[in-house]
Amino acid sequence: NMKKNYFFLTVLAFLWSIGNVSAQAGAYEFSATSGVYTPIVGGTDIDDIEVDSRLSNALPIGFTFNFDGTDYTQFKASSNGFISFNMTGTSNQTGNDLDGVAASSRPLIAPLWDDHAGSAAAGSKASYVVTGTAPNRVLTVEWLNWEWNYAGDTVISFQVKLYESTNNVLFVYEQGPNPVNNGPASIGLTGESSFLSLENTGTFPSISTSTETSTLNTKFLIRTYPRLSPF
Repeated sequence: NMKKNYFFLTVLAFLWSIGNVSAQAGAYEFSATSGVYTPIVGGTDIDDIEVDSRLSNALPIGFTFNFDGTDYTQFKASSNGFISFNMTGTSNQTGNDLDGVAASSRPLIAPLWDDHAGSAAAGSKASYVVTGTAPNRVLTVEWLNWEWNYAGDTVISFQVKLYESTNNVLFVYEQGPNPVNNGPASIGLTGESSFLSLENTGTFPSISTSTETSTLNTKFLIRTYPRLSPF
């Protein structure tokens, strides 16, 4: 198994918003922990995004997932490192602006959003799988051996996990062999009217719900993971 990076984010009703905080994408707090990167085994391939700048068709989450105050049962995956819950939008959003993202792509969750590409030369593979049993199932979407910026030679693997019932979100990373030579990226999430953005990729990354950082161009300093957990 490969080492991986986790980030855990938890909704705090009393701290982050007024009223129904689960309806606000910015109502999340961030923390980090370490773990082991485990590639998907026996999942469903998303072959159509294993290229440059492609958005998949609607895919099943496998359960009902609540995000930004709305229940979803489907998602779309992008070659550019995000998933969207907007089933009517067709834009792949190569510009990684969590704050200014077009309505046609909202809401979305971005474990690593840049102008990426899947590549046969890099051994890229996109897939998803649902594990566990109700009411504790987990959807994992993976970008394996992905080119960080389509024109570069940086390869990285990452996943986003959605958790049934808790509506938690988990980002997982495996750093890959090369430093980033042509960023930049965004990491975070966007709802209908709010966003959360990681400001750096240090040991304990800070977050912002008012300033979007779209210039991340270094891999994580330690093998850690982030989780988002709404009440």
